[in-house]
Amino acid sequence: MSDVIETLDKVRSVITDIKYKQKLGRKPFIIKEIENNSFSVVDLINLNSSIKVPTIRAHVARNVSSGRYILIGSKKTGGRGKPANIYKLNKS
Repeated sequence: MSDVIETLDKVRSVITDIKYKQKLGRKPFIIKEIENNSFSVVDLINLNSSIKVPTIRAHVARNVSSGRYILIGSKKTGGRGKPANIYKLNKS
């Protein structure tokens, strides 16, 4: 599986009370990504079966806005719903 890489995606912790220094937020998680081929969100969901769907969708949205993923097109699905967006990892 040379075309799969693992990245650490984390949510920023928030300090709520300076006296106790308690942190809120989620622990960081490792998401497997497809490196050499184009992919859709469903491909990432199938590759990362232990991570929930909203988390993967948020991960993709963050990486598109930061420029790490490039939206290269869309693919028609089985007839119902919107077309699936196709992404590729930006290597520059």
